[in-house]
Amino acid sequence: MKFAIDDQLSLVSVQIEYNGIKKTFSNVLLDTGCSSTILDTDL
Repeated sequence: MKFAIDDQLSLVSVQIEYNGIKKTFSNVLLDTGCSSTILDTDL
């Protein structure tokens, strides 16, 4: 995973696959201060 910093915000690209279809989302804000998340970072 590559991180980018823009205006002091951590941004990443996320690829999600569902039913064999892949979708990439660019410039997703990486919230490092939340207590829970839908994306597992312990892969």
